[in-house]
Amino acid sequence: MREATARSTKHPPSFGIDWLIDDSEGVRLEAAQHGFSMLVVQPEDAHWVLKSNYHARASPTNLG
Repeated sequence: MREATARSTKHPPSFGIDWLIDDSEGVRLEAAQHGFSMLVVQPEDAHWVLKSNYHARASPTNLG
């Protein structure tokens, strides 16, 4: 197991996660700073599932 060394609120790559869905603009800024993929969705967004599915399919790490 590798040690998590990133200084951010969330760091999905430390856990083998390719990208993150979150509603926080601050986490989006951290994603850009630390080089991980993130999709920002708002809780009131009725289309968040469609957006996340599109993001998953467009991801360069998509294995499907």
